Amino acid sequence: WEDFKIVVAFLDMYLGWAYTHKGEREPAIEKIRSSLESLSEIEDQNNELFTYSLQIFSSILNSLDPTAASRLLGGAYAHHRPLSASPWEQYYRQSVSEKIKSQIGDEKYNRAFAEGEKMSLNEAIEFAKSLVEKL
Repeated sequence: WEDFKIVVAFLDMYLGWAYTHKGEREPAIEKIRSSLESLSEIEDQNNELFTYSLQIFSSILNSLDPTAASRLLGGAYAHHRPLSASPWEQYYRQSVSEKIKSQIGDEKYNRAFAEGEKMSLNEAIEFAKSLVEKL
């Protein structure tokens, strides 16, 4: 049942991303909130989709609050660094990081990312919840 909840949370976050890119704020916020609530209820947080959801939210945030996006990205990456990332995953991670760095610079990005790496996944989720209203 836990795996199903994680998949639903991931899909909700992905739909939130899609609504954001379509300019539909209310359904985006609803899906992102639903995803974060589901993630906060999951006991087994050692799952790729769990951290992918936080990465997707970072990509949504990067144009609104790149420092917060950096911090959240650090929180996600600290808890899931697969030894053999797929080419898509490598591209996505690099793309999100580069977009954020282009807005705030390497030094500020690295500082915020390092702060995020110190967060537990629960802290990263609570931090993400506090950022939803910025959308």
